[in-house]
Amino acid sequence: MRHFRHYFLAVLVLFSHWTLAQATSETIALNPQLVVDKVLEKSQFIQELKLRYSESDRTQALSKASLEPKLSAKSGYQISKLQNLQSSSASKEDRNITYSSSLSKKYTSGTELGLSYERNHQKSTLNPAFVAVRPEEQTMDSLNLNFKQPLWNNSLGKVDRLNIEAADHQSKVLRLTLNEQVEELAVRAVKAFWAAYVAKELLRGDLAARDKYQSLVNNLRKRRNMGLAENSDLFRVQAEFQTQDSVVKSSSAQFLDRLSELSQLMQEPLTEDIRFELPHNPPPPPAAPSQAVENLRHIQIAKLNWEVSSQQKDINNSSNKPALDLIAQYGVNGVEKTSSASFSEMFRANHPFYFVGLQFQTNLFSEKAKIDRIYWTEQNMRNEIVYQRSVSEQKLNLEALQRRLSSLYFVYEAANKNLDFRLQVIKEEERNYQLGRLTLIQLIQDYNILFRSETSRIRALGDYYIALHEWAAAQDLLFPEKN
Repeated sequence: MRHFRHYFLAVLVLFSHWTLAQATSETIALNPQLVVDKVLEKSQFIQELKLRYSESDRTQALSKASLEPKLSAKSGYQISKLQNLQSSSASKEDRNITYSSSLSKKYTSGTELGLSYERNHQKSTLNPAFVAVRPEEQTMDSLNLNFKQPLWNNSLGKVDRLNIEAADHQSKVLRLTLNEQVEELAVRAVKAFWAAYVAKELLRGDLAARDKYQSLVNNLRKRRNMGLAENSDLFRVQAEFQTQDSVVKSSSAQFLDRLSELSQLMQEPLTEDIRFELPHNPPPPPAAPSQAVENLRHIQIAKLNWEVSSQQKDINNSSNKPALDLIAQYGVNGVEKTSSASFSEMFRANHPFYFVGLQFQTNLFSEKAKIDRIYWTEQNMRNEIVYQRSVSEQKLNLEALQRRLSSLYFVYEAANKNLDFRLQVIKEEERNYQLGRLTLIQLIQDYNILFRSETSRIRALGDYYIALHEWAAAQDLLFPEKN
């Protein structure tokens, strides 16, 4: 039993060889693979989808934005004549030039580290009584190292890590969904190809039938002029000719409509003399699916959505817990008359500062936390049901497609044999009619049966090939995932 993936690709390669063989021909020759390639190359819908693939990168980047290093800087100039409790009359006026900068970084463990530096250069107009107590101009430099670790809400960075994992899954869902839409377009292209092929073959058959009746009209007219046929026979055949002529006009309109739809999908002008390249005989239906149902694209989408909702539930539960953070700080500073002296004093670390503590915060009687917990629990349960249902439905769908393929292949073979027998019947009956052994009415009836048999064979062939490509699409073979 041959693997269906290899089997289907072999069919597409065979189509491609026919395309290359006919490349020098003036008449356009089409096969399903060529049509799919053209549609995926030129379709505006595909161009739109390509512009959406960057959304997955954006989703991942947003989830990691809080972990990016943050740098800030600030400077300012201040004039103050305010009094304070410590030195209510030390200075009449203070002029301060301040500079500050900080660098902070958050890690997936939830740990936040920060380093900050600040300089305050002050020039004061002192009251005479304080001139000997403090200098009129002085600078203070400060350097601080900050540490913060969540212990309850976002414990050890759980929420941050879950956000990154959920964003990664959402990114995969987006890419898989876009690829599914590409494959749906490929299926549309294949169906448009077969619809145009069937319409052209039906038109060709209807033209042949009209020519057959035209030949019969000419023959009967000669026989009537020779007194060998009745006027009623000629009128009957002329009526059949008119009926078939109207069928040709209808078939021609349908073919032009199908050709226009195919041309629009391919974004290329197509003329009525287009040729369709097909194998001499359609391949038999595949025996079994080529891969496990769980590996199919839309099943993976359902599973990833389930996992994302589970992660969102955990994120919500952790985020709604009270915040309890361990906080630590270490700092040094220096105060001197000159900037260089204060900077040197700061780095000598003669005046350190230490702090360790806990910070607690919570929302009391939060209705939002309650509603969020119920919502994400139900979302997780719903997505689990969707995943399980998708798996079972896909298995049933593949079984149904398998049965349909086998049935349509049998219908095509039966229609083919039926047409062969009908051709033999007509060959014999035309001879009997010429010999006067068969009535005109019986001959016309058998002609009509023959033409219906040709129509049935063409439709059966188109239906089988469409089902074959739908089977391939159900196996993600029309647009396979790239590793």
